[in-house]
Amino acid sequence: MTSLETLTCPRCAKRIDAATNIEATAPQIGEGQPAPGAFCVCMYCGAVLCVTPEYTLRPVEAADLEDLSDVTRRQLLTAVMTFDPWRAKIEASRATSTR
Repeated sequence: MTSLETLTCPRCAKRIDAATNIEATAPQIGEGQPAPGAFCVCMYCGAVLCVTPEYTLRPVEAADLEDLSDVTRRQLLTAVMTFDPWRAKIEASRATSTR
């Protein structure tokens, strides 16, 4: 896992401060930092995001996915599905703690 400058998910506004590279050919700069064009998945809401040239995050658009290999598409889908149970546990914990 690589520590990042703190980024914010544009969908849920949660801070994203770490990332794990799931694809060996993902754009990177320096110490595994994602480069513009790299994809990430927000662990909190499951949004698939793209690193911008300004080093912010934006939601992925259909055009971003057109040139991806089938392997990369499967990896993104796997990442989203991997965090689904985790998010469900967090939500259940929040619901229990507010009672």
